[in-house]
Order: sequence, then structure tokens, then C-alpha cells
Amino acid sequence: MILLEKLVLLRLARLSDAVQAVGDSHDLTLRVPMGGTDELSGLGQSINGMLKQLEQGAAELAREREKVERLLLNVLPGSIADRLKKDEGAIAEFFEDVTILFADIVGFTHFSIPCYYNI
Repeated sequence: MILLEKLVLLRLARLSDAVQAVGDSHDLTLRVPMGGTDELSGLGQSINGMLKQLEQGAAELAREREKVERLLLNVLPGSIADRLKKDEGAIAEFFEDVTILFADIVGFTHFSIPCYYNI
């Protein structure tokens, strides 16, 4: 019984505590300390591999969010982008007086299409 506790149960409890510590801290850089070549060591290595993949995925997600933020701020004013991020639904404003101008530049299509295809 003592041998079972020392070789299996104690190591399993340490593994469980280490996984719990990662979950509590939300720190994906932590790793589970588990040496050896048995099944519990293999489980620890698998958990560490999963944590590494999660850490890489979180870093990639952060990079993509930064890209989206930059793109959003390229096309919208900061105040509108902030409102969109808060998911306020439709962002329509009311103006008492509005002028809308529709314009057609004569010959613009003729000049723009060759430029488009020569890129």
C-alpha cells in the first residue's frame, strides 16, 4: 500500500495540483513537472504539449486581434470603432439637415480600368 501511494497516488496528486495551478492562474506558460518514463510521466508530457499549443494559439489570437484593431481604425473613427466593439447594435446617428452629393467623373472608368489590369 505504501509503495502504491508513493509510486502512483502521490505523483497523481502532484500532477492534479499542477494542472489546477495552471487553471487557477490562467497562465499558459506554466508547465507540469513530471519526470520519468511511465504512464504518469507520459500524461504530464501530454499536458505540457497541450499547454504549449494553447499558449501558441493564444499568442496567435492576440496578433490577429491587433490586426483587426488596426484595420478597423483604418476605416472607421476611433469613437465608432469603440462603439462597434461594445456591440451596441446599429450605429446610426440622426442629423436634422443632410446634403448628399452623387457625382460621376466623365471618362474615369476608361482611365481606371487599364491601370487596374497593369498592376
